[in-house]
Amino acid sequence: MVGFDVALLVDDSMVASNNIVHIREALVSFVDALRGHRVSLIAFGDQRQTLVDYTTDTGLLRAAAERFSGFSETSAYLVAAVDESARELAARTSMRPAVVLLTTEGRGMEDMSIRGTGLPTRGRSTPDAGRDQDAEAVVDRLWSYGVVMHAVALTSLRSVGFADFGRSNGLATITSGAGAFRWMQENRERERMLDKGPSDTGGRLYKVSSTSGIAERFRRIAAELNGQYLVTYYRPALDEPPEELRVRVDRRRLSVRATPVRYHIPPATVFVVGGVVGDETVYHHSPACRGIPRGLVGQTVPVPLAALGSTGRMCPHCPGARTHLDAGAAGGR
Repeated sequence: MVGFDVALLVDDSMVASNNIVHIREALVSFVDALRGHRVSLIAFGDQRQTLVDYTTDTGLLRAAAERFSGFSETSAYLVAAVDESARELAARTSMRPAVVLLTTEGRGMEDMSIRGTGLPTRGRSTPDAGRDQDAEAVVDRLWSYGVVMHAVALTSLRSVGFADFGRSNGLATITSGAGAFRWMQENRERERMLDKGPSDTGGRLYKVSSTSGIAERFRRIAAELNGQYLVTYYRPALDEPPEELRVRVDRRRLSVRATPVRYHIPPATVFVVGGVVGDETVYHHSPACRGIPRGLVGQTVPVPLAALGSTGRMCPHCPGARTHLDAGAAGGR
């Protein structure tokens, strides 16, 4: 019942040499599967560009997905794009933030460091896009913000290795040891982001060898997001906070993966949708109340119980609700 915000990041540099129809179909099926939740469609490559900001309007998202095309020559901005998206999600204070990434393996800094001045003038290349990006630090921020990351990586493109540095690729030839070292370092951060981002935040990394397999992986990710539970627990306010919380399953062939959500509900707190409005405000014990429309779940705002007054009342349908008068000490009715 808890809505979530999803930053859908798509590497638009993969469009030039792959089947754009498959990519568009995968994006459309994904936004359809997340109907009712807030999704933002973001392209990245040489830079990050928001095509559709967070919205529950599936029609708007579908239209943008059906028109999706590429403008980048490189996917060098991957680490920075994930970092910026995570910061935006943290600022939105979403209860269930997620980053879903579509990119390719083996393309990171290849175009920037090897092509050099050979980049076409039409490309919006930013040569320093990947400089000083620390994947470990970005993954730590994802974890601290409670953002889960899922990624789908296309592996059909040839990965450029060290042996390629000494030969010409028709555009330029790297002869400088410094240039080769920079490429290796920056591309390593990009690959580390793909590896550690999903594994450390409770997400998954899917590798596909053909664009025709992207839609199926997106369907798996959407099914997992839709099938997750937000698990909460209560402890007396005077107890020492636990240092560790363990969740286990008692059935074989099942495993537990979780994202550490940093969403704290203070004692004596209730929720109101969209702030205090109208002559009479309905307060909720939980944002999981079935009385809150699904599209408004993310607009629930925690407020102190003392905010209840003669103009407000408690919702009797919330999980844990005992009576309309359970907030009587705070002056509610």
